[in-house]
Amino acid sequence: MSKKKLFFIFLYFFVFCFDIFSQNNEFLVQYLAEINQIQSVSIDKNEHLFVGDIEGNLKKYDKNGQILLEYSPQKIATISYIDAWASLQILAFYQDWQEFILFDRFLNPKQTEKINNEKIGFMSAMCLSADGMLWIFDQNDMSLKKYNQITEQILIYTPLDLLLEPKEYDIKIIKEYQNFIFVIDKKSGILVFDNLGNFKRKINISDFQSISFLDDSIYILSNNQTLQISSLYKDENMSINLPKNYHWNYIIPTKKGYFGLTNQKLYWIELN
Repeated sequence: MSKKKLFFIFLYFFVFCFDIFSQNNEFLVQYLAEINQIQSVSIDKNEHLFVGDIEGNLKKYDKNGQILLEYSPQKIATISYIDAWASLQILAFYQDWQEFILFDRFLNPKQTEKINNEKIGFMSAMCLSADGMLWIFDQNDMSLKKYNQITEQILIYTPLDLLLEPKEYDIKIIKEYQNFIFVIDKKSGILVFDNLGNFKRKINISDFQSISFLDDSIYILSNNQTLQISSLYKDENMSINLPKNYHWNYIIPTKKGYFGLTNQKLYWIELN
């Protein structure tokens, strides 16, 4: 084989690899897929990624960025929050419509409901509880409520008016994890409750982009594109400077690496 032909083969291989991988400090960043304006993200226990876009489409991805399942709504509606941790049951919450959809593991809708309970005013955040019910933040009376969507009963009611400054909070995310309820206020930090709705402590943080959980740690993506990793049970913290030249909206940890999402692209990130 001629030297000229070898050169062009090498050049092609180099350009092709550069399109797929980019090395940034100690990380290897692999482009996976284009996504239409990401609005919400979640991960299940099998480390499949669920992404909701601006048109309300819900897609399930594997580690390679392949779409495994997809749901397209009959009407365009932004998914405010996705809770896929239970794996067998996936929640999509639509704040604008004050509705939620429960999907089975194949993304078939099995329950669509608009909550009209007079005891619930305006839901700004919602997640699944471990027993298949709902945790709701009611913005009208500034309360955390556990709601049985079958019997339409409020099982737990915890007022938060003594923990939050009126009009000085922004709660869009609730997460139940390891028998704790994390109420995430983007303006002041994270309120932590036990699974009976009793307040335990507050994690004081601000200027963060997104929050995720893995094992016994909480992963906080700050607005300065640094990933803060804090133990849930010990006084242990570490900070990671993320790959530069990207504007990360979400960093989702897994056992072997991270899903990284910008506004319109999905990446896989590993330590090099």
